Amino acid sequence: MATLPLYQGNDWDRLSDNIILDDIMTMYCKAFHVDPEELGASQELSERIGALAFKTERSRDDVFKVADEVAEYYNLPYGVALPSMNCTDESLHDVVLAQGTPLSHNSIINRFTEHAQRLAKRGYTIRNAWEELGDRSVSVVNTNEGPMALWHYHAGNRGRKWIDGLTARMDSPLTAEAEERAVVLLKTKITPSQYRCYLLNNAFPEQSKRSGIFYFFRKGLPVIALSYHGYPEGRIIACLCLHPYGYFNGTHAGVMTPTDEVISQVLLMRANEKKFWGKSGQWSVKDPRSGM
Repeated sequence: MATLPLYQGNDWDRLSDNIILDDIMTMYCKAFHVDPEELGASQELSERIGALAFKTERSRDDVFKVADEVAEYYNLPYGVALPSMNCTDESLHDVVLAQGTPLSHNSIINRFTEHAQRLAKRGYTIRNAWEELGDRSVSVVNTNEGPMALWHYHAGNRGRKWIDGLTARMDSPLTAEAEERAVVLLKTKITPSQYRCYLLNNAFPEQSKRSGIFYFFRKGLPVIALSYHGYPEGRIIACLCLHPYGYFNGTHAGVMTPTDEVISQVLLMRANEKKFWGKSGQWSVKDPRSGM
């Protein structure tokens, strides 16, 4: 029986493509601290969803079924977060996953302001970016003639984010039944007064026993942190955006049901307030990402 010749020196033609691919994947996993098992799940999910495109008849339920099967096989307890699916590119929202969550190596890196992120996608090199009074975003970019400031007014932007959030949730696998179960669970974690406030206002307050800061936990929006330290009338010091699993890019919508996220935020604040702040995006009220 014929045998394959041994690989010698730099004779790459005699080296199996699979071996090369395995080596590349191994180096990738080590360099970016990716779990090889999760990388395998990611590749299988991509291949199986891609195969659906060649079927004569296909539906969103087929995609959700594939995602559930992959999650179950690879023991991903919270399932697989899928992007919002819509027929128009303008409404397609990528999933940005939190560090340490399954398949998070597929996430985009969130930096600077949303305005700066959009410019970066168009190829600009961002030097600095900020939100300022007057409700506008300012980004400083590199050009052939030196740094240049570009700005974008927020008129209508906050409304678009809210509408995009509705679209992202409606086009995702989130179900009303899951949200109802989360509301029942939340009721066991907070006081009757807080629960009534949540049902009537989609938000409730809680004062930290450690710092004295008042937190307003809002359904589907960042947490408002209000301080009276040195401010007799109170001052919003930040809006804290925490999605334990991930969110749809360009929106306030998380890939978990809104009340599940509220439960996670409340429990983390009570257990480790410092970590709660460290894990959260901290937005000024001037920033559209604050949801104010």
